[in-house]
Amino acid sequence: MPSNDGTFGITGIPPPDNVQRKTVKIPYVVGMPLRHEITEWFEKMLKTGDATMWMQWTLFVRGLEKFKALPVEEKLSYFQVAGIHGSPELPWDGAPAPQRAPKADIPGENPFGGYCHHNTVAFPTWHRPYMLLYEVWLFLHHRIDC
Repeated sequence: MPSNDGTFGITGIPPPDNVQRKTVKIPYVVGMPLRHEITEWFEKMLKTGDATMWMQWTLFVRGLEKFKALPVEEKLSYFQVAGIHGSPELPWDGAPAPQRAPKADIPGENPFGGYCHHNTVAFPTWHRPYMLLYEVWLFLHHRIDC
């Protein structure tokens, strides 16, 4: 997974064979499962007893447990990946240590720590690649030893 220079940049996922273009730039995959909001997912699963949702939940929890079981010093351990987002506030992959804004009331500054740009205009462009790393790593761990 690391690139030639030893970093762990996100390079994207190859599109599936059934990708369609509904717009000029946005790919659409027929039958692609939607991401569930976790609280609604759990409540709906309990309420309906849907077997598919239970299996999805089990795979999610299993992957998360394996992800969290990695040694904390590994670059792609849960501990280190969570640190990219905000806690623990440690440098990651050779980047400078994340800094908190000196005052929480400075417009556009990050008052939370970590690399995530909460409450800034850069949040959507920062958070989506972070979640992609998290989701891909979680997916890879649910598949290990299946």
